[in-house]
Amino acid sequence: MPELSTCYHQLMIITLILSLLNFYPVNPDPKPMNTAPVVSYDVLKLESPMKPDGNWNKAQWQHSKEIEITQRMGPVTSFTPTVRAKMMYDDQFVYIIFKVQDHYVRSIANTINGRIWEDSCVEFFFAPDVQKPLAYFNLEINCGGFPLFHF
Repeated sequence: MPELSTCYHQLMIITLILSLLNFYPVNPDPKPMNTAPVVSYDVLKLESPMKPDGNWNKAQWQHSKEIEITQRMGPVTSFTPTVRAKMMYDDQFVYIIFKVQDHYVRSIANTINGRIWEDSCVEFFFAPDVQKPLAYFNLEINCGGFPLFHF
């Protein structure tokens, strides 16, 4: 069995209207995606900006609750990576850190907005307008640190 590899991902989104930030799953099909219960997560506010560096054990992250990502998109495979995340914000930024443990890590894309989805990556979807949940942003990042940002 291959040795477990751990990728740390940190994302920073600049200048969001934090009071309107709401999270919705992507579902272009009007039928329900699944019957899994809705999970809520309280996002802590930082007093001042934090330098993103991918350090899961950084002092600021110690106060943020860890959540395990258990809902997946796509086909079920024989191995599912363990994915955990934490999130915080301040007056200017939203911070997200992912901790992924995977047997098979791929990082080929090496340009911004490249074919990130073909690599080992994490995604963050958010809709700033509660009235338009399908008008969402998609932010992905591969384990090499290259992002993809779509609306």
